[in-house]
Amino acid sequence: MRLFELITFGKSYLRHFDCSVAEPDATTSAGLMETMLDDRYCNAHVLLPILAGDERARFVVADSTALQGAWRAEHGVPSDATAEDVVLAQIEEHRSDVLYNISPLIFDSRFVRKLPGCVKHTVCWRAAPLGGADLSGYDLCVGNFRSMLDEWTRAGHRAAWFEPAHDPVAAESARADRDIDIAFVGTYSWLHGRRNVLLQRVAELAPRLKVRFHFTLGRSARLVNALGPARALFPKLALPASLRRVARGPVYGRGMYEVFGRARIVLNAAIDMASEFRGNMRCWEAMGCGALMLSDAGIYPPGMTPGTDFATYDGSDDALATIERILADYDRWRPTAAHGLRTMETTYSKEAQWATFSKLVEQL
Repeated sequence: MRLFELITFGKSYLRHFDCSVAEPDATTSAGLMETMLDDRYCNAHVLLPILAGDERARFVVADSTALQGAWRAEHGVPSDATAEDVVLAQIEEHRSDVLYNISPLIFDSRFVRKLPGCVKHTVCWRAAPLGGADLSGYDLCVGNFRSMLDEWTRAGHRAAWFEPAHDPVAAESARADRDIDIAFVGTYSWLHGRRNVLLQRVAELAPRLKVRFHFTLGRSARLVNALGPARALFPKLALPASLRRVARGPVYGRGMYEVFGRARIVLNAAIDMASEFRGNMRCWEAMGCGALMLSDAGIYPPGMTPGTDFATYDGSDDALATIERILADYDRWRPTAAHGLRTMETTYSKEAQWATFSKLVEQL
């Protein structure tokens, strides 16, 4: 299999990468890609052959101006080529026969119809509703939310269960002397109403407890929160005072692993669209760092067992009570955190993920 894995990382992470991670001498596309992969952002989706350096596998971050610009210059692609043009040229140059796309709303069926003849099979991942997106051109749509798979099947798409995987590097961050009581890493947006209420109530536990939240904010929210008087004018974009007291800037990849490796409890909360199903990528990242994940009750993927691998809560009141109970006798909960890490390392290993992906492709 000659695999081409396509993804977009978004402006927030790429701004962080360009400013803080990229090495001055890593100016080639290969050097930049090596540095980016080593930062471990979104690693749960990166398939094993990519990490192993297999020349038959290619990984492309389509919205990285630095990475794609370097490749374009090295291969003589015109400077006015679109992002889509560059990706198509990369697929053709690699002679890929399998496309695995993690960003199908951007590279949809219209893109699939432009693929070079070397591509024999197309697979896309999605862990959120499709909206009006057309993915009918893909041979297979995969994800780990059963309700969405059923919806896609009813719409005429071929769909199959497929899961993220544990990053073995995450476990290296695990510390025995955890000095953060409660950590949260994620997006803060007025669209996530239920989660925001929970975060505000947990933040009020500080300074009695060491609470550390790392928020990713949209551009408008960053501006509003940087300018104090603007908060009153744009309340939907402003962080409440309780959150401002515990909020820090965003962390990604290895930076997030470092925070989770120091945390006793990593708070996880599904966003409003998730219904009763659970299984966002943070599950793999929190348990993968050996932290005790405290997550909202619901239907989790097979292999993740509430009470055995992690703790759950049912609403904000229960979350606060559970936090107090855990921290009052944290040593009693260490085996649960350890079991969660073992589950990540075995049930959700990179090897198991790749075996499943290979089988899905064979069945196309």
